[in-house]
Formats: sequence, structure tokens, C-alpha cells
Amino acid sequence: MVNIGISIGKACSFHAGLGEYATQLCERYASVASQLRSKHGVELYVHMHPKLHGAFGDGLHYLSARRGQRFLPWLGPKIDLWHRLDHFNRLKAPLGTRRSAVTIHDLNYAYSKQGHSHMKGVQRVQRALNRHQYFATISHYVKADIGKQFPVDAEVEVVHNGARSLVETVERDPIGNFAGKPFLFHLSRMSPSKNVGPILDLARAWPEMNFVFAGPERSDTLAMRNLLKESPLPNVELHLSITDEEKAWLYANCAGFVFPSLTEGFGLPPIEAMHFGKPVFLSEFTSLPEVGGAAAHYFEAFDVESMRALIEPALAPEASAANAEIVRANAARFNWDDAARNYLCLYGKWLGLDFTDIEFPMVDRVVEAHG
Repeated sequence: MVNIGISIGKACSFHAGLGEYATQLCERYASVASQLRSKHGVELYVHMHPKLHGAFGDGLHYLSARRGQRFLPWLGPKIDLWHRLDHFNRLKAPLGTRRSAVTIHDLNYAYSKQGHSHMKGVQRVQRALNRHQYFATISHYVKADIGKQFPVDAEVEVVHNGARSLVETVERDPIGNFAGKPFLFHLSRMSPSKNVGPILDLARAWPEMNFVFAGPERSDTLAMRNLLKESPLPNVELHLSITDEEKAWLYANCAGFVFPSLTEGFGLPPIEAMHFGKPVFLSEFTSLPEVGGAAAHYFEAFDVESMRALIEPALAPEASAANAEIVRANAARFNWDDAARNYLCLYGKWLGLDFTDIEFPMVDRVVEAHG
């Protein structure tokens, strides 16, 4: 019997980017658990908050992630390979674990942090590199970044994230004041690295265009809400904690998706928008050119004149329609079935096994958030 542990960590909900990543992978692991058991004698364990146990059905075993596991050894099944799904997860593996792997999602601290925060970022990544034998990243950009900043003897593997398509999702309109009018859409947690300030500047200078911002309810998005209360813009709406149905409507009905982020390890929202064939406008920084490819438009500067000069021509109906299929084809390069299959092949490589006979059913569907 071979035991593989997948550690999500102590998060008690699946909201936001890391939650989406963990949920989509574990849904797919659950879909092939019986094949792994019958063909290879492999049991899959998911290490997660007790509140979320059972989220992926009965095919997986569940281990409770608790805060004390960061400091104290703990008893569990004998694990042959323990995979931490992200390097922010500092909980220990069970005693007796034979091999361990970690996925490093980004080195964003190097671009957005200074002083003590920067030092903590360096230490977090260095700990991850010191404590594991095997490593993966979510983009070639992050792999190259690790090579520049840290000495790593082992091979760093790249497994691109997937990005689910919401095209078939039943849509619900969340728009308030300018229903039926063209709008540009931005979705993020709106931290400083997401660089939403230039979008607000563009909204002030372009009153004929409407702008919709959306994101999870957290400190940065709440600060954005307070800012818009103090200095309201008639052509800007902010929607927090939107549902998948509302997100699908916004992607389907926006004129374009604007994402001038300064630091990304991958970038899921641009790909989600591309599934709808929408023009996508990105920064040239970090992993975004790798994700957007030739299908996206890239800001060379963030002043109002430069941004509008890039966006406005691409919104013309003839330009948008001509590029829609190119945009959709780029989005199709990234899917969660391939991501889960590639991780499983890595597990086999690291364990000296061959899992290429495992067949993944198509489970690229909307996964409801838990908690």
C-alpha cells in the first residue's frame, strides 16, 4: 500500500485563488481515487480544516489540519509522499513521512515588500526549499525567479494552473446603476500589488465608459469600498463576495477585462475572462505574459492616455470579434484536468511509479465554495 497526502492546510474556506487551486485539484484526485486504489494500491489523504472534511466525497481519506501541527510532531498514517499545495502552509507532515514536495506559487514579496516583510518572505520560501525534496511551481516565470534568488539542487517542475470555464454557468446580473451599458471589468483582492489605482484614474478621465470592480470581502476590498464612498464615481460600481453566477454574468457581458497587476505567480481571472472570448488587458510584469500569450493586450505604461489608447481600439466590435476565437484558444491551454494529471505524473516520478494509465473523467465544472 502506498499513501499519498495532499495538504491544503488550516484554511477554513475555499474562497480566493489558493482555495480555487486546492479545490479543483482535489476534486480531480477524488475522481480517480478508486482507479489509484485498484490499479496501484494507492490511498489518497487530504489534510484540511476539520470543518471541510467530506468536501470531496468518500473516495478520499481526511486528516485534520490543526494550528499546533506547525510546531508539534503528530501521529497519522505512514505517508510515502506528502505534497503541500502551497508554500504558505507551514504545518508539519505526520511523523514517519518518507518524502515531501511543495508547490511554490510566487515570490511576490521580492516585488512588493520591504524591510521585515521582505525578510519574512525570503524566510518562508527558504524554509520550503529546505524542508522538501521535491518542488513544483505554477509557471515558468516562478521557476526562473527561484533560480535567480535561491540555490536549489533538485529539479523544479512546472505545472500550470487550470482555469475553469464559467461559460455554461447560469448567469445572474449583479449590476446596479448602468445595466445595458458597456463596462470594463476587474476582479481581484485589490491589494496594492493588483494596481487598481490606475484603473480608477482611467475611470475618472473616461466618464463615458463604466467600470465594475469585484473581489472577496477582505481588508483591501473594504478599503476600496470606503474610498468610493468618500469619493464616489458615477461610472464605477464595486461588488464584493460575488457568486459564480454573478461572476459569469460579468465576464459574459463586460466589454473587456482589465488586470494591470504588478506581481502574479500565474493569474487565474484573465484566463477565466478569456474563456468568454473577451479582450483582456494585462501588465507586462511577472507571469502575465506567459499566461496571456499573444492573445492579450499589454500596458506599456499606466498613465490614463496610454491605457485608454490601448483599450479603446481593442473594444471596437470588429476588433473584438476578430480576436475572440484566438482568445478562447489561449484559455483552453490551461485546464484543471491537465494540471491534476501532471501532478499525478510527478507523484509517480517521485515515488518510482507509473500513473499514466489513470484516466481522468471530465470534471471541469463549477465547484461550490465551502464555508
